[in-house]
Amino acid sequence: MSNAKASIINGKLHLEEKGIILPFAAIAYVNIGQLFFVLLESSPGVIFNENIFGILESGDTLWQVEKKSSVYPDSPYTDIWIQDTHLMAHNWDGWDVWIDSKTGKILSKTYTK
Repeated sequence: MSNAKASIINGKLHLEEKGIILPFAAIAYVNIGQLFFVLLESSPGVIFNENIFGILESGDTLWQVEKKSSVYPDSPYTDIWIQDTHLMAHNWDGWDVWIDSKTGKILSKTYTK
């Protein structure tokens, strides 16, 4: 695991006291080693389905999750977690998605709704 101290304060991800600038408010994060995965919540009325970012411990953005097709135009991710050292996410359409932690590419998905 990483030695960086991470927290979300007023919707902003902080790594080692440094606020990370992201397009919308951070609502959750998980990490694998020195990679932090941040789930964002878009503003009301804004469609922003690619709302997961991979952030390096230095604060630099490594990737934004790959665009996916969805049933509804507005289908953002609503949860993220680590499962067996893999990044997982759930979206509004009801899909659990396995995301490559190094690239943000979607590796597979399972319908759960």
